[in-house]
Amino acid sequence: MCSDPEKPLVVIEANRSNLLIDWDEYLEKRDLFWFLALRDLKVRFKQAALGAAWAILKPLAMMAVFVVFLGHAMGFPTDGVPYPVFYYSGLVFWNFFATGLAVSSDSLLGNSFLVTKVYCPILYIPAAPVVAQFLDLGMSFSMLIALTMYYGIWPSIRIIIIPGLVLITLASTLGVGLLFSPLVAKYRDFQNLMAVLVQMWFFMSPVIYPSTAVPAGWKVLYSLNPMVGAIEGLRWAVVGQGPFPTVAIGVGLVSAISLLCVGFLSFIRSSNNLADFV
Repeated sequence: MCSDPEKPLVVIEANRSNLLIDWDEYLEKRDLFWFLALRDLKVRFKQAALGAAWAILKPLAMMAVFVVFLGHAMGFPTDGVPYPVFYYSGLVFWNFFATGLAVSSDSLLGNSFLVTKVYCPILYIPAAPVVAQFLDLGMSFSMLIALTMYYGIWPSIRIIIIPGLVLITLASTLGVGLLFSPLVAKYRDFQNLMAVLVQMWFFMSPVIYPSTAVPAGWKVLYSLNPMVGAIEGLRWAVVGQGPFPTVAIGVGLVSAISLLCVGFLSFIRSSNNLADFV
């Protein structure tokens, strides 16, 4: 019991460093992180007629459009991979990245009451919605395996690299989300910039075309996009065609880690005055 009634029981002070956070506090309040992720899932599926089935139906619908128009009508190359398998395998990681980036960058606006009204570990706000996308990712991957088996392509030992590819995709999504979420909160027109950025990123990733279509002299520069290594690595793991994409995955891993570090440091620097402009 406090002997002096005028003395506060708990004193909350600002972190003296712009680059560090109290990891012990984040560990202690980890239940909040899972609550935010679960809340995001409940809100997304609460009044949806098909619920979580949209995690499969959305990429299936996009795959069907790509198969009809890009595959059969325009004859886009797929390096011998069946059209449905090729396009769906490209959409598995891409949908996780694009959706995770959208919800992460908008998270501070959508949770402004957590920033301005109460105190909480601020890093949880943009990170929890990304983790909530793992349900969609798991369902999409299960559908991909079923699709490959339908075409007579059976899982092999190569799938052991998939957790590493998931980490590359997760690091990229979190890194860009952390970088842009304070900017979207401060400047509303950054939401439009994010939409344009995602569209451009889509065409710079081998979702609807194989990376073999890119000239050899551009391979390293092209692989700076971490989604190149993630998508090509997934196709190699589930289809088993062609050589292992060493350059794409190696360069993509370095790029993903760099994005995560830059995004983290930028977010921590901006977090001290978030309440002033959210």
